[in-house]
Amino acid sequence: MCRSRLAGFPGGLASLAVLLYGLMIFHQRSLEPPVLALQFVYSRADFAEILGRWGAGAALLPANLLIDLAFVLAYGLFGHRLATRTPLATALPAPLRPGFAALLPAAAGFDALENGLEFYLAAHLERAADALFLVAGLVSGGKWALIALFVALAVGALLRPR
Repeated sequence: MCRSRLAGFPGGLASLAVLLYGLMIFHQRSLEPPVLALQFVYSRADFAEILGRWGAGAALLPANLLIDLAFVLAYGLFGHRLATRTPLATALPAPLRPGFAALLPAAAGFDALENGLEFYLAAHLERAADALFLVAGLVSGGKWALIALFVALAVGALLRPR
């Protein structure tokens, strides 16, 4: 049942996304807390605390965000292809299909915006508007919500009886 619903699986894009994610993890391996911690920060003080804990390692952030940009493109395309070019999409009720196809590309858009905000905030920590720290955290939360919804719908489509 599951195998036939994954016919046409975009394996090349999946492999690229996994490779880029691994490269990001390797690149930031010396940072504690990991870069992921910035995604759950909603204030200047918390953002500054993470950068302070990184010390000289904070200089890795711009390069990490560039790798993440390539990852964002890969997983956004992967999600769209999976949702539109495999039988998985037809396993969902018709009203859900367009939204399903848009979920990971939308999450990727949120991710790119989040990366831009984090780059700006790190470079302008003292003079950036306070609201931007909150916006960055909320954009990140939106991204994760979209990813979770995509995964839930994909699993539901795989498990749905024909």
